[in-house]
Amino acid sequence: CNIYGRKLVKIPTPNYIVFYNGSKTRKQAIEKLRLSDAFLTEGATGEFEWTTTVYNLNHPENQTLLQNCRPLYEYTYFIQKIQLYQQQYELFEAVHRAVEECIQENILRTFLLTHKAEVIDVMITEFNQELYEKSIWEQGIEKGLEQGLEQGLQALINSILVFTSDLDTIYQVVIKNENYKNVTKEHIMKYL
Repeated sequence: CNIYGRKLVKIPTPNYIVFYNGSKTRKQAIEKLRLSDAFLTEGATGEFEWTTTVYNLNHPENQTLLQNCRPLYEYTYFIQKIQLYQQQYELFEAVHRAVEECIQENILRTFLLTHKAEVIDVMITEFNQELYEKSIWEQGIEKGLEQGLEQGLQALINSILVFTSDLDTIYQVVIKNENYKNVTKEHIMKYL
């Protein structure tokens, strides 16, 4: 391959496919997703588009696909085992039980025997959408509380300034409030 040449080098057409077997319900057996659907400005592709075909492995119409592809069937079976055990056990125990049971049932047996520790590690540390959303929500609440406390501090200082502008007096009044007991004089000076 001449990397300095001017002749267009043809490459294989990429085909991006997602196999979905998560716990949230997807109505369609097969659907196309477009990157441009996530763009801020509707209809603006920026001359770039990326599409993927999503195969919902939980959908009855895709059972033929699973029957014709043994590794995909076995992986889906393994994930379903984990999901089933998660109804009774913590994630680590659910994954461990699913791995052991699949090995006994000759499901992904060779792969699981060879990579057991890595599989367990990946499965218990994989991206968890619900946990992510909860974390973002908690961060939002925390940030909102911080902003609210900061605005409250500013309002408190402004109300004290009606009576005095003495920093020591303002400081003593502010730290008597439970929410602001750790505020420093330097912090108060931002609002004077």
